Amino acid sequence: MPSEFYQCFESIMKEEYPSSLPIAQHMDLRKTVSPYVIQLPSKVLDRAREAVHQLYHLSRSAKFRQAIATKDSELLTHPTKNNSVLMAYDFHSGETKDSLIEVNTNAAMYLITDVIHRCHGDTYRLTPPSLDQLKQSFVEEYRLFYGGNGEPRKIVITDEKIEEQNRYIEFLMYKDLFTKWKWEPEIVSFEKLKIDKDRQALLTPGGEKIDFLYNRYCDFYLNRPESIHLRQAFMQGWCLFSPNPYEYLVLADKYRMIELGSQSFQQGIGSDSADWDAINQFVLPTREARSYENPDSLWAERKRLFFKPKNQYGGKSVYRGERISRTVFQRALDEDFLVQEFAPAPEPKFRQKDVDPKGWKFDLRFYVYQDKIQNVVARLYKGQVTNFSTDFGGFAAVEFL
Repeated sequence: MPSEFYQCFESIMKEEYPSSLPIAQHMDLRKTVSPYVIQLPSKVLDRAREAVHQLYHLSRSAKFRQAIATKDSELLTHPTKNNSVLMAYDFHSGETKDSLIEVNTNAAMYLITDVIHRCHGDTYRLTPPSLDQLKQSFVEEYRLFYGGNGEPRKIVITDEKIEEQNRYIEFLMYKDLFTKWKWEPEIVSFEKLKIDKDRQALLTPGGEKIDFLYNRYCDFYLNRPESIHLRQAFMQGWCLFSPNPYEYLVLADKYRMIELGSQSFQQGIGSDSADWDAINQFVLPTREARSYENPDSLWAERKRLFFKPKNQYGGKSVYRGERISRTVFQRALDEDFLVQEFAPAPEPKFRQKDVDPKGWKFDLRFYVYQDKIQNVVARLYKGQVTNFSTDFGGFAAVEFL
């Protein structure tokens, strides 16, 4: 019953994440987390594991790094020692194949996902449990960056306009979790951080040296004028950034989707660095809007396409071609949107047999560290894109059968 699910959810939040309660009490849970369980065949999980494995190992290839296009070539000459925690791979699942919608750094709602699955108790079984895997990824990042066998001491969670963020509740949850792990967390808006050139360190406003910057700030390349202090600290290796600009460049920059589906790009990399047959099973053909010979040909094909800006995130300004207006279409041309083959979101199969699936859609988010899936959640919605505006929609548990 939905009421029992939400009671369980609120109980775990109260017990384990007390800092979040002032915000949790004002959340519309019925539109943020769903009490439903979506059932999928286990082969969907198998295919996702293969896709994640293929893309991660391709991104480590020297040929791939040499071939990708970037306006920030400095980053390619400064690969990091660490990777990035909390990557996310978003898919639309199908009967025989799945479509990769995009790869993300700064993925939100991992902790909420963990609570959702625990309230059901018997959905996606994780070994080790998802929070154990999450901690190990943070520790692994620390050891890759600094060497040795230690763990972070001072860890800072950063973003811009932090208290205004839709997912601020999760920052508070991470603060509680890091405290439980005996680390010293602090939530600090990015512009309040400062560098100390003499100490070669990134510092909190109080002057403490930061060991680990859990970076949720969405200036992905740290190239805005107001981000120059972070850029310097990252490029000089004065602090561990995770997620970081380098990982965004090689995996999450939306331009990678264009290259991955390009036959000439694949030929340039060669088969010794990638299994292109496997990659082509899940990569959607993607182009730039301006690559079309003329706007009329793009307009004529729009119904089978999806339009999204290159540098937005969180589903902002994403449009189904079938419903796009002339005004938005012109904006897509002016701003050179990405144009992606439309892969329809599937209709869910619910564990709850009394729930009518008609009108519901979902996509899948796999949370990943390196090439390992740590957690999975569905984003359940009605309408054109994920919108968190429907009762009993939002983040939903997944069960593989």
